[in-house]
Amino acid sequence: NNIFCAEIITGMEDILRSHGYATIVCDCRTDKKLEREAVEFLIRRRVDGIINMPVDETGAHLKRFQKTGQPIVLIDRDLKGVGLDGVFQDDYNVSLECVDALIQAGHKNIAIIAGPISSKPGLERLNGYMDSLKAHNIPTQKEYIAYGDFKADSAYHLTLELLEHHPEITAIFCCNNMMAIGAIRAIYGKGMCIPQDIALIAPGSVDALDLVHSLNISEINQPIEQMAEEAAGMMIEKLSGNHKRTRAVRRITYEGRLILRGSEAYPSHRK
Repeated sequence: NNIFCAEIITGMEDILRSHGYATIVCDCRTDKKLEREAVEFLIRRRVDGIINMPVDETGAHLKRFQKTGQPIVLIDRDLKGVGLDGVFQDDYNVSLECVDALIQAGHKNIAIIAGPISSKPGLERLNGYMDSLKAHNIPTQKEYIAYGDFKADSAYHLTLELLEHHPEITAIFCCNNMMAIGAIRAIYGKGMCIPQDIALIAPGSVDALDLVHSLNISEINQPIEQMAEEAAGMMIEKLSGNHKRTRAVRRITYEGRLILRGSEAYPSHRK
């Protein structure tokens, strides 16, 4: 239900199909138990390889599949202490750029709807937020940090709490597009507008997700097409036997592109 994941899957599937491979999609819904069950299912199906966006970032769920000798490629999320090929995006600098843009627009009271810090994207985006504040000599306010789960519902409720208890906040940085949607609905549900009453910025586009408001939300344009092509290419290379098992692990990180559309502006109603 996240367009980022859906577009990556579509991109990879097109490339894999063109090389004669069918794709089985397992939606784990950020649930470690479902992920474990999915891997067991794929082992029973004797699939040729797995491209994994991990939920359990310890890598425990993939140990049995590794024993089959079939290839694994990671995408977007990393695994701790496991030497696997993978394709990622630069989550730290994504966050840094977003918060820098808010600060340059005049904001000092900036809240964050963070993702789970057990995940690489969640932790690195939170670190980017805090380091941007530090670089501009703005104290980190722990009450401005709300921990979500990369889903819209959590951000909706967290945004309502922030707006109620901290009316001094002038900007919200949402750590993914789904949580940005939740925040937008909470803001407009309170009778507020973006950016007249509060600013908002996020990695990833909300254009295809927000069916209620016609907004120009500033965003990091994510390298979805490049990530999908690279991950599928890595898997095809492994399946074709054109790689050396002894070669160094290949890990590629792509940078997004900041697009400012005005939602980062300092609220005109507070000037």
